[in-house]
Amino acid sequence: MVEKGLRGGISMVSKRYAKANNPLLEGYDSSENTLYLDANNLYGWTMVQHLPTGGFKWKDASVEELLSHKLDDEKGLRG
Repeated sequence: MVEKGLRGGISMVSKRYAKANNPLLEGYDSSENTLYLDANNLYGWTMVQHLPTGGFKWKDASVEELLSHKLDDEKGLRG
């Protein structure tokens, strides 16, 4: 029963050693930045995003045009 319920893969990747780079500590280096991304609940986040509801039309687009499309474009390839 337990084995059938196991899902997913790696949930966290980390290093054994981490050094703080805080402006309040000695040895602070402003050229080094640390970025921590929390990528939990991505499915839940996508489920609350709005779906397009109109403005659709067929467009003949080449593969090159589709691959060069900006992912953060508001209109996509509708224009």
